[in-house]
Amino acid sequence: MITLIGSTAAGKSIIGQSNTSIKRYSLELGGNAPAIVLADADLEQAASQLVTLKFGNAGQICVSPNRVFVHESVQEAFKAKIVEKAKQIVLGWGRESGACMGPMITDGHRIRVQKLISSAVSAGAVIESGGSVPADKSKGYYLEPTVISGVRPDMDIFKEEIFGPVLSLLKFREVEEVVREANSTEFGLASYVFGTNLQHILYISEMLEAGTVCVNGPHYNVTLPHGGMKESGIGKDCSTYSLEEYYYIKRISIRK
Repeated sequence: MITLIGSTAAGKSIIGQSNTSIKRYSLELGGNAPAIVLADADLEQAASQLVTLKFGNAGQICVSPNRVFVHESVQEAFKAKIVEKAKQIVLGWGRESGACMGPMITDGHRIRVQKLISSAVSAGAVIESGGSVPADKSKGYYLEPTVISGVRPDMDIFKEEIFGPVLSLLKFREVEEVVREANSTEFGLASYVFGTNLQHILYISEMLEAGTVCVNGPHYNVTLPHGGMKESGIGKDCSTYSLEEYYYIKRISIRK
C-alpha cells in the first residue's frame, strides 16, 4: 500500500516507479476547483466564503477555488463584492499584526504564477485587482491577492492548477454550459456551488466531476471522506472510508 498527498505529477511518478509488483494506492493529488455562483445566490456570503477559501495560505491549497463561474445576471454585482474584499486583505508574515495572507513558498513558484497571469492578460483577460509584487514586501515571496475577469477555457490559467493567490472570474447563462466548462479540466478534487434553489443545486452537484461538492461554503472535517476523481487521485483520506483503503475483503465459505 502506498499513500501520498501531493501533486498529480508526483502521483504518476510514484505509480511508474513502483510497478515492480501489484500494489494498492491511496493518492490525493492536484486540483483546479470550480465554484459556481447561481443567480439566486447570497452574493455577500458567496464573495466572503470564496475570498477566504482562495486567499488562505496564499492560495496554496489543493481545494482552493481557481475558477469562479458567475451567472450573467449577477456578474457585475458579484465582481464588485469580491474585488472589494480582495483589496482588504493585508499581506505579512504570520506574527505580523493585522496580516491575513502570507508569502508563496518559493520565488520560482511565484514566477510561475506571474507567468500565468501575464499569459491570461495577453490573451484578453483583465486584472480587476492585485497582480503585482507589493513594493513594501521585498523580503519574502509575496504576490498581491489577484482577481482576473474575462478568463476563457482555452487559457492556461483556466486549465492548470494555479496554487497561488489568483481567482479567475467567468460568466455563464445556462446550467448545462457551466457544468460542461467546470468539468473540462483534467482535475476533479473539490468544487463549490452557491445558491438557494435546492433542485438546481442537487442537479449541478450530481453532474460535477469532483470527489467533493461543498454548497454555500466549505465543509472539511476529519470525519468526512476526502479524495478526487480523474487526475486528482485514487481513494479517500479522512473518515472511516480512509481506513477501508487498507483492508482486504476475504470471503470464507463453509459447507456443512
